[in-house]
Amino acid sequence: MSYNFGISHDVQSEQIPKFLLQPLIENAIKYGYNDIDGIIKINIKATITEDNTIKIFVYDSGKPYEDDMATGNGISKVKIILKCLYLDRHTISFVNEPEECVEIIIAGKSQRNYKS
Repeated sequence: MSYNFGISHDVQSEQIPKFLLQPLIENAIKYGYNDIDGIIKINIKATITEDNTIKIFVYDSGKPYEDDMATGNGISKVKIILKCLYLDRHTISFVNEPEECVEIIIAGKSQRNYKS
């Protein structure tokens, strides 16, 4: 397994909820095996835009996501956390192009308090 973190300096001081990324990384390990390379490659990137939008990307080297992909407990919990803290100011997407990744976009700060 190989992994890489591409966390921009300006986003490092931002707080995100505990365990938000854990299920995504667990899934990347579980489903990220590439038969051709014989390895699991995981890339985690995070940036923040000028309007305080946080963008988090979790890439893995596994097969592309299916259109009718079912989500398990981990992804369901991530969706609940995002909805509770960021109401309608977030998205979570499963992207295949140009690279396969899970993309979380959080517009602005949380409207609720949480401990990070």
